[in-house]
Amino acid sequence: MLLWAHGMLGSPDGSKVQYLRGRGVALVAPDLRDQPLIERIARTRRALDAALADGHRVLLGGSSLGGLVVGAIAAELAATPGVLGAQVVGLVLAAPAFHICGAVEGAPAGLAAPEGLPVRIVHGRADAVVPVQASRDYRARSGRGVSLLEVDDDHRLDASLDHIYGAVRALQAPA
Repeated sequence: MLLWAHGMLGSPDGSKVQYLRGRGVALVAPDLRDQPLIERIARTRRALDAALADGHRVLLGGSSLGGLVVGAIAAELAATPGVLGAQVVGLVLAAPAFHICGAVEGAPAGLAAPEGLPVRIVHGRADAVVPVQASRDYRARSGRGVSLLEVDDDHRLDASLDHIYGAVRALQAPA
């Protein structure tokens, strides 16, 4: 199952969610509209806890601010033995807003991927909202297991939905 956190101006029925559902991806997308970052993290964490309690293996995904949300959750889970890898199988990030790490209330500073958790990032080189350098820096801080696909696209990644789907398929937990 994919747990998807949408971006600041996105919605739980946004274009990425619709595209992925249209390709048969089972996903949950909590409504994070009009919430401060700290509440977005809390709501997404509650959705994750519910999915795990139901016995699902979960792939975390997020776009823009939602990428920061799931990245923060994954970093937090690194302190809980046995969750990452066994229950939370990876991260798919679409133009994650890592450039605001430490600059916004609730945003952890120096965020990096937990050791051993596979991460796939798709980021547009023409992104005028979140600089692609933010994803490059995250990958550099994280070490092995993090791949970054830089595409000829902007922040919305409308021309790169197939790449996001490919990243999900590559890491998708078995049903």
